[in-house]
Amino acid sequence: MTQPTTLTDMLDLLRTPSAITRSRLRIFSDLRDRDYTAFWTHWMLIPAEGRTRIITLMNEISEDNLELNFRMVMSWALNDPLAEIRQRAVDGLSEEEHPRIIEPLLACLSTDASTAVRSQAAIALAKFTALVGYGELSGTSAQTLVTTLRHLLDTNRDTPDVYRRILEALGSVADDQINAAILHAWQSNETALRESAMVAMGRSRSEEHTSELQS
Repeated sequence: MTQPTTLTDMLDLLRTPSAITRSRLRIFSDLRDRDYTAFWTHWMLIPAEGRTRIITLMNEISEDNLELNFRMVMSWALNDPLAEIRQRAVDGLSEEEHPRIIEPLLACLSTDASTAVRSQAAIALAKFTALVGYGELSGTSAQTLVTTLRHLLDTNRDTPDVYRRILEALGSVADDQINAAILHAWQSNETALRESAMVAMGRSRSEEHTSELQS
């Protein structure tokens, strides 16, 4: 079979499950914003199982070959109707170091219908709060990140899995209010919440938290 040479032809081919191979997915590396319309129209014609396998393979390929960049596909897949695909797309973006992904990850954390997806987004954002804590990320991106996470911490108190991941992320930029939330989590009877409190304490580098852990 002749290998498709265009993006849309490849997407059409990938509607067939047996056609989904690592070598064929290389064409999706380094896409640009201008490719979105053509990509999305044909992407949604691929059955859900096929889309899931494609995103999964892209994550695996990215780990094996740092020269291949599927960031644009992962960003677009955040809007896929299937939660499993959105979660794997967030996971794929977790290796991205450019602040440009902060905004889509915050949007995902704020509005996604899936708790698992929102939790994954909070985990991915922790990399950037660490940069803020070390003074390596500043300006509007840093301010928006921290302000939004603080707000989402308050609004997710009844969603423990999301709440605790946001708390972990905020550990790197903890102030008195966040420190109080960390200590409150540490005193909880919920094992998962206590574990997240320990993570946040470690990231905060607070002497008060060190003494709390030792007591």
